[in-house]
Amino acid sequence: MIALRARVARRPGAFKVIDAVVIAVLVSVAGLIALMALPRAREHARTASCQKNLGQIGLGLALFDELTGKLPSIDFPPAVDAKAESASRAPVAQLLDLLKLPDLTGLQENGPRPQPGGATPPGEQVMPGLVCPSDRAGIEAHHLGPNSYRACVGSDPEGTNGVFAFRRTRKLRTIQESDGVSYKIAFAERLLGDGSQTDSPANYELVGDDAAAAPAPSEANARIRGDAGGRWSIADYRYTLYNHAITPDAAHSWVASSGRKASLSASSYHDHHVHVLYCDGRVEALRSTIDQRVWKRLGALSLGPVTTP
Repeated sequence: MIALRARVARRPGAFKVIDAVVIAVLVSVAGLIALMALPRAREHARTASCQKNLGQIGLGLALFDELTGKLPSIDFPPAVDAKAESASRAPVAQLLDLLKLPDLTGLQENGPRPQPGGATPPGEQVMPGLVCPSDRAGIEAHHLGPNSYRACVGSDPEGTNGVFAFRRTRKLRTIQESDGVSYKIAFAERLLGDGSQTDSPANYELVGDDAAAAPAPSEANARIRGDAGGRWSIADYRYTLYNHAITPDAAHSWVASSGRKASLSASSYHDHHVHVLYCDGRVEALRSTIDQRVWKRLGALSLGPVTTP
């Protein structure tokens, strides 16, 4: 009997305490890896959604150009804090006005082309497809009609040479002839203001009309505004326009009180990159460390056929 017990104790298949410890450690490690991967998987999904949002704007621009023979055009913005009625409709708002769509999420590249008519576009409110899912400010209530995606007015603070330069009417055909639609940016994402008076890539400083090209941040934060991107229907630097005067994710941005000049670039909460929409409808992630000369060239059109509204 003693010999039998000894043989049973030495069976190779017997489950020992050390086996349980090893299994517990492996399970814990696997769980930890899964937890670490979860935020990355969520951000990957948010990134894909952001890219799709810009892609839908690209489909809308192509359709607008097809139906009207040109891209949306805008006038000079009014002074900051002027009545909204004095401002041009933003490019995205013009798309909705023409197509009479509630939003752009239903457009399909190879699907049926919607024709002008139908439902009246909604007023200023939260619009599906206009807020980057990675932007934490998008779910907060201090924005009337939050907008993460802005039209490019050029490479300079005055907005003279971009796809949506002030008082210029551009056509995709002429952009292709002069520069190539695959090499010029039409839209990019920018962070929504966080509602505070803290100087950050999400907010901007309101400065005088005689501001230098790149004024230093103010010592006092009284002129820092957190309403950036708060309305999608108004064509101005505060809400729907941006330029390539500074590189993406710049720490400090400013808008002149006249509304006609700004240093306001693209920005995002993605991992050191921003999403941009080219004139050919392609969406790309560009690193925030992109060379400033390259960034400026992407936002500026060469001298070519333009008309003044």
